Amino acid sequence: MKKIKATVAAALGWFKRTVKNEPIPMSLMLASAIGIAVTTAVVKENALTTLPLYVSLLIGVLTAGANRYANLLGSINCIFYTLVYIYFGLYGQALQALLISCPIQMVTFVMWHRRAYKSSTHFRSLKLWQVLSILALMAVSYVGMSFFLDAAGASYPYLDNAITVISTVQIILALLSFREFSWVALPVCVLLVILDVVMIANEPIRIAYLIYSAHALLCAVRQFFSVRRIYREQREGDAEAAESTVCPEDADGVA
Repeated sequence: MKKIKATVAAALGWFKRTVKNEPIPMSLMLASAIGIAVTTAVVKENALTTLPLYVSLLIGVLTAGANRYANLLGSINCIFYTLVYIYFGLYGQALQALLISCPIQMVTFVMWHRRAYKSSTHFRSLKLWQVLSILALMAVSYVGMSFFLDAAGASYPYLDNAITVISTVQIILALLSFREFSWVALPVCVLLVILDVVMIANEPIRIAYLIYSAHALLCAVRQFFSVRRIYREQREGDAEAAESTVCPEDADGVA
């Protein structure tokens, strides 16, 4: 019970500090939440279909700073997204959310917590051969998923497939603490915006999702620069630590 109270107190403290120190991002989050609520009411859609978006807005603020607690909230929220994706016929994203994103984000939170760096984690960088291998694997996965989605009669299979494959790569890179996950997040958010625009004609409630996707894209851009800054800080810290560590032979030589 004490740990729960301490966690809640820490969360409230973070929220108050964020509101004070970052009024513009928090104002955008509030405006997005209002926009989602108004849209849901106007189109007379089931409010449950937009429920995960409110949690995602808060997650977006956390991800903008590469905060490791975004993974914890994101893992829990994936369960609600699974139900929503099934409702919209986005079976690829539904499977990805429940079977991949949910457990991996939870594990990512644990891994980031063990490698904690301030409110984030210690990042590393991919080598060229790893980047090329990932691109090849993405191409193969896209082709394989296409057959499955066609057979399942999924809605918008090409966009659904692309988002599923790329976002899967994103969460795996995040799990392994590769800074490139923040690069991959950008095309995912762009594709989500495109998907929402395409779906609006048949599903007016996607206007609410478009509001969220636009907010998520802004957060992804901020996350890109946050991860870049954190990674630079870590490299500079490692360099300073290496310089300050003098081997015994060097010390004798100086003496």
